[in-house]
Amino acid sequence: MKKKPDSRLADPDTLRAARRAIAEAREARKSAEIRTIVTGVPRPGRDGTAFPKWKPVSPPYFPKGVGPSKPQPKPVEAEPPPRPTVWKYVWVQTRAPRSDNDCGAIIEAQYAITADGVLYLETTSGNPIASQKLRSDDNPLHVAVRLLRDKGRNNSSVRGFYGDIPNNGRQTYH
Repeated sequence: MKKKPDSRLADPDTLRAARRAIAEAREARKSAEIRTIVTGVPRPGRDGTAFPKWKPVSPPYFPKGVGPSKPQPKPVEAEPPPRPTVWKYVWVQTRAPRSDNDCGAIIEAQYAITADGVLYLETTSGNPIASQKLRSDDNPLHVAVRLLRDKGRNNSSVRGFYGDIPNNGRQTYH
């Protein structure tokens, strides 16, 4: 029994002609010189002219009563206040003891007050935590405790969300 020719296959002569056309196109691309793509944006040097720097023809328009203000003199920067020298220790309990083996947790810090009434709160290693201007009726210790407690809460709306996971003296496996 004789096989029917498959209509999906192309004629061999057509295939050879297509291959020859592709090869000729490749050769033409290899021998072609490099061309410049012109985008329409003028370039100095390429387009044969040097372009001068742009200058406005007339001053910008401003309505009456509105316009460029005269340059204000820069305010003289005041010397930063001297760093406080007397630091006081403060601590806040962040977690109560849960058992005889667990002693709870605290946060330690130090605070100082400058001559202009600003309270500075730092860790015991000297990293700044917060600062606040004191009012005349503020107790510096209470303000320092409040700032330290707020820092210890990590600004979470869920109490203890960022706290340690209690293990109540049992072993923890990872």
